[in-house]
Amino acid sequence: MPAIVALLRDDPLGARREREPDDAADALLSTSNATPSSCSLSANTRGEVVAALQLSFQPGLARAGRLRGQSVGRQLFAWAIDRARQEGATMLHLTSDASRTDTHRFYAERGFEQTHSGFKMPLCQPD
Repeated sequence: MPAIVALLRDDPLGARREREPDDAADALLSTSNATPSSCSLSANTRGEVVAALQLSFQPGLARAGRLRGQSVGRQLFAWAIDRARQEGATMLHLTSDASRTDTHRFYAERGFEQTHSGFKMPLCQPD
């Protein structure tokens, strides 16, 4: 978990909102991986976590980091897309903060289309 949080903190947005992992974060990761509709995956290079993703399978009623340029993200997304197909998914839904324009280009290159705008409201101040 510390390596994953370090990845999340490795950009201006994550640096502002992510905090050091604690027992609650470890429990959340364990719960996510124990839930049939969700899993977490990390990619390791030479023993170092270099990418991570959380994949959640969400039924839909409407339709019944850090080492850039080394194909790690491509491999993670290829795996996630294949896994979603194996699970019978008919749609992948990806959320990303509006400030991550470089990341949005990466998603578009994978075939994702920007179709929604999102809104959020913080209910508490980060520690």
